[in-house]
Amino acid sequence: MTVTEDTRPTILFVDDEPDLQVLLRQRFRRKIKKGELSIHFALNGAEAIEVLVANPEIDFVISDINMPVMNGLEFLTRLRSEFPLVRAVMLSAYGDMDNIRSAMNRGAFDFLTKPIDFDDFDLTIKKTLTHVREIKKHLMSSRENSVMKDFVDQTWVTKILEEKPIQPLGSSTNNLQHKGETIDATILFADICGFTSMAENISPEELVDSLNRFFDVMVEAIQYEGGSVDKFLGDAVMAIFQGEDRLERSFRAAVAINEKLRSLPLVKIEEEKYAPKVSIGINDGEVVYGPIGAAAAHRLDFTVIGDTVNLAARVESIAEADQIVLRRDLADRLSSQYSFEQLGERKIKGKDHPVELSSFLVT
Repeated sequence: MTVTEDTRPTILFVDDEPDLQVLLRQRFRRKIKKGELSIHFALNGAEAIEVLVANPEIDFVISDINMPVMNGLEFLTRLRSEFPLVRAVMLSAYGDMDNIRSAMNRGAFDFLTKPIDFDDFDLTIKKTLTHVREIKKHLMSSRENSVMKDFVDQTWVTKILEEKPIQPLGSSTNNLQHKGETIDATILFADICGFTSMAENISPEELVDSLNRFFDVMVEAIQYEGGSVDKFLGDAVMAIFQGEDRLERSFRAAVAINEKLRSLPLVKIEEEKYAPKVSIGINDGEVVYGPIGAAAAHRLDFTVIGDTVNLAARVESIAEADQIVLRRDLADRLSSQYSFEQLGERKIKGKDHPVELSSFLVT
């Protein structure tokens, strides 16, 4: 593929050490000269915000944590709220796990340690760019689908279905689009805690309005990390993540859901106020994806099913407010970025043997 201004990666480096700018310009001089890469620099978080405003084409940021004026953690918080499509890779001294965990909890995509290992540096850039392009591709597809829904009259959809009825599953004329396929995916279940009791004490109009505001926040966090909402289940959301780093992305989405809900105005219920919180379950593995439902009645829902999905739902039921629960082996894969509490073995409905679980409390 020919690199153009539209496809050329654009990176912002944020660090208060001028020597790093010299080093990076030297490192990427050939790509910059050939027009294969564009880079910008800022000396602190406040300056980085100005650069991002002036250069909306920036794909992602590599930022130090310890800086004057506005440090990397403060900048990361601003970045998530003001530039939701821009990803951040954070730089920190080797062994500084407190800052690294704080950065990951605030939505950092990845981190690098100083002194910089340029082999790791190059791999991280490649991985982050791949992720950013997948996110933009997903959002473009979502927008196109939304536009189609706005312009396509549903009576035409009905007419087409009447003229070309869907063949029942299992019939000899059944085509590939009506067959399931096995894929690898991470499943996230997020349930709004205390919603049932809240629903008993406010009007139906207020209930729907509150639920939709909660869902807007949850969907935004899921899509930000490249996930897709599979379905809404009453006061719960089921999402699916595929591709590279799907577990890490789903977990960041789970943390973000909790944090974003806290920023919403409290819901007034009689003399009290309700603060929305969620319990979340995550699982990863093989799922079956395909159309489920009554084909003859034109009621097919493309969704995912299987043991991986069932377990994600079961572990969500174990989670409490502000808690994320997942299998211990999955937590171990994230342990360099997050601190987990071991819940031990739990008997799970539908499983022959106990499942060892871990939890993470979003504070």
